[in-house]
Amino acid sequence: MAINPDPQDLASFVGADWEGPLTMVNLLKFADQADYGEADEEPCTGAEAYARYGVLAAPHVMASGATILYQGDVKFMLIGDDSEAWDEVIVVKYPSRQAFIDMVGNPEYQALSIHRTAALSRAALLPSVHGESPF
Repeated sequence: MAINPDPQDLASFVGADWEGPLTMVNLLKFADQADYGEADEEPCTGAEAYARYGVLAAPHVMASGATILYQGDVKFMLIGDDSEAWDEVIVVKYPSRQAFIDMVGNPEYQALSIHRTAALSRAALLPSVHGESPF
């Protein structure tokens, strides 16, 4: 399962022609044990590694003009099967697609994202834009 976007998906996202505020829905499944590979990091659980990432990434998220709209633990799967279960949901609103692209392209952000990659066994990142709602 993917944790980071593949180059083709990233290129499609960067080249998209839609504008306006961007809301990113993050679905996260933590690894039992963080996998830092050869990096010299203190051993920890995936949830602990993601907490490290969150502390380090927060200034970059805020500097991009983004707002964390929601963060919460998933308690159970109401629709779907348990193999698709997630541990956490985070919803972040960016002022634009370009603001997100600039943030993740920042070398300082890229260096700290090692914690995110080590933390997760799988992830889904769903970019969405405001649409008309019948509600």
